[in-house]
Amino acid sequence: MNGFKIIYAFVLAGLVQSCGATYSQDISSSFKVYRNLDKAVKHAEAVKFLDLSGKQLKEFPMEILMLTELRVLILADNDLILLPKEISTLSQLERLELQRNNIDVLPDEMITMHNLKRINLQYNSINNEDIQYLKEALAKCKIIFEVVL
Repeated sequence: MNGFKIIYAFVLAGLVQSCGATYSQDISSSFKVYRNLDKAVKHAEAVKFLDLSGKQLKEFPMEILMLTELRVLILADNDLILLPKEISTLSQLERLELQRNNIDVLPDEMITMHNLKRINLQYNSINNEDIQYLKEALAKCKIIFEVVL
């Protein structure tokens, strides 16, 4: 019986690990990943995945709004304090990665972003009330959040 439990634990661990890997592999293999905003803007209509993580951004680059077909936006590991209300014009956006910034307020307009499936807000200073409001408005979206004091 103990042997069965051990095998079950390994199978379960493998499933959990493979589900996470599959999600990120599906996203990254589906679209060309742009890591340079200038290059992305030159191909604005074709850009679906933009990764500007770790670029020491202090302000949201408004040029991103030109990428009307954007599906995945990664702005993790920057110094962003706020997002502009115009972010809601990225109507095709499905995944928004904002972890490890200095964001403390989200624009109300984000509740209109009904294509969002995942938002990562870990390691920001957003209050629980704003997160709850967003969770209720975007019920189909997975919101990853952790309070940092």
